[in-house]
Amino acid sequence: MTKAGSKGGNLRDKLDGNELDLSLSDLNEVPVKELAALPKATILDLSCNKLTTLPSDFCGLTHLVKLDLSKNKLQQLPADFGRLVNLQHLDLLNNKLVTLPVSFAQLKNLKWLDLKDNPLDPVLAKVAGDCLDEKQCKQCANKVLQHMKAVQADQERERQRRLEVERESKSGSRPRKPPPRKHTRSWAVLKLLLLLLLFGVAGGLVACRVTELQQQPLCTSVNTIYDNAVQGLRRHEILQWVLQTDSQQ
Repeated sequence: MTKAGSKGGNLRDKLDGNELDLSLSDLNEVPVKELAALPKATILDLSCNKLTTLPSDFCGLTHLVKLDLSKNKLQQLPADFGRLVNLQHLDLLNNKLVTLPVSFAQLKNLKWLDLKDNPLDPVLAKVAGDCLDEKQCKQCANKVLQHMKAVQADQERERQRRLEVERESKSGSRPRKPPPRKHTRSWAVLKLLLLLLLFGVAGGLVACRVTELQQQPLCTSVNTIYDNAVQGLRRHEILQWVLQTDSQQ
């Protein structure tokens, strides 16, 4: 691979004030380490080379204010391109870009942008418009930044939605505990009271029928009620059904 350092000598020799011109250097790889050692070079011209990609560590050149990447063969920008937060002027004319990374929305200081002559996504191409003069290039920067911020917000909402769905899915897959039985203690106490009442009635009935208390006025009334109830039940079909059920059990 051809690098500026091997073909053009020391990069410091090419530095003119704060401008570093590496255009027409037949580069197919960016000398990132050498550039990182020159923080004074805030204006970098890499136009008219053979660059197809930018390494991820290129995004660490945060001192860059003006960057010319026009007339290369770039198919995409690094995902962290938005780290170049000091960038104000960006020329991407005549590359092979279709989209921009979402992090592009972080270039809050970008004031000038040229995306002409790239096979851009139709939506992005419409947003960018032309860059035929200073005014249009500034409008391009502003509109593209707003567009990418909207894309970033949409992706964040979608990410949050997926996280919510994932959380609900995980919680739904866990075995659910049966709901606690309400009033269990109260129902047990009620059944106990009913049993005690039943035993009390049964005991009183037995006392009135088999002891000397049966001659008492109260027991006479109880025995009469009991006899009438038994005769009525015997005449009723429900007694036969109850007796049949009991015998089967």
